Amino acid sequence: MADTVRGVGDFFDDEIVAWTGENLRTDATHLEWISKMNAWGVQGCRQQLSKILQYFRALKEEKKWANLPSPVPGATQPLKAAVLRAIWEVEIRQPAPAANARAVLNRAAAAKSAAPPAAALGPPPTQPVAPAPATAAPGTPPATPIVSPAG
Repeated sequence: MADTVRGVGDFFDDEIVAWTGENLRTDATHLEWISKMNAWGVQGCRQQLSKILQYFRALKEEKKWANLPSPVPGATQPLKAAVLRAIWEVEIRQPAPAANARAVLNRAAAAKSAAPPAAALGPPPTQPVAPAPATAAPGTPPATPIVSPAG
């Protein structure tokens, strides 16, 4: 059996049904908005977010849905949180486009093989760096005498 591809509108519709207990799938206008959201996809829904929220806020008032619980704990705008969650649900299920995945792999391979630019290394040292002193056995006096500041 082939998997059915679900869009942003489908996931958002699930949220509405879960919140209200109402099946709006028989309402032509509701179905039109769900279809629009599915057709717009993730990017389109992000761009059309204000229109989506405007319609569904009006629907909330018309249907007298009071105090919808937020799908995201602590969110102050439950409808907006529900749309963003529906977008996220689609994003996590979509495989990255092949061209995008290829570009990411190419950048990673190039970064791995490239030497750091000279500017990143900083200027060459002006004095030779002295080797770290060898550790002495416990109880051995230091090789350089300690001179107090008083003289």
